[in-house]
Amino acid sequence: MMPEFMTADPIAELNSSRKLFGHSKTLMKCLENAVTSLDDNEGFVAYLVELGRRHQVRPLKAQYLEVSNVRITRISTHCLSL
Repeated sequence: MMPEFMTADPIAELNSSRKLFGHSKTLMKCLENAVTSLDDNEGFVAYLVELGRRHQVRPLKAQYLEVSNVRITRISTHCLSL
């Protein structure tokens, strides 16, 4: 999770923080776009490259991405097994 969104109660924070709520909506739209473009390999890669480009300006640490990767992999595996 991005440092500015690390709070004691992130669920409660969703109800009061417009910034966190907005980012959550953006994240869900990002996942929707990724899933929708799975059949279009070139489009999917282009989308991910652009997403990475937009995030280069952020001071992300490798550990943030590792945690996200594990979570996304688990969710994807679960969804594919349904």
